[in-house]
Amino acid sequence: MPFAAQTVPIPNRVRAPEDVLARHLVHRVEPVLAPEESHAEGTVVLAIVVGKDGKVIQVRGIEGDPKLVQSAIKAVREWRYEPYLLNGTPVEIQSQVTLRFRGQHKKKQS
Repeated sequence: MPFAAQTVPIPNRVRAPEDVLARHLVHRVEPVLAPEESHAEGTVVLAIVVGKDGKVIQVRGIEGDPKLVQSAIKAVREWRYEPYLLNGTPVEIQSQVTLRFRGQHKKKQS
């Protein structure tokens, strides 16, 4: 009896490590902080879902200062990725992104 080829269904969404997702980033918008927060420093971790078309469709804060998280979320919503293909079919990607804020300290003038 001949062996019948089986097709494996492609999932709608897959998990990808942050470094894999980063390689597909084609448009990045940097977070903008209010002037009174421009000195803020810290790390923000966001959970994101990238749609089949490469647009960020979900984003939520996991870790970080709430003010920094809000700025990061606003920026990441504008990021765009190359569509992620699984066996030639676009799928949604669930991952996370880490952003590091380094305060912009003004130099003292002599």
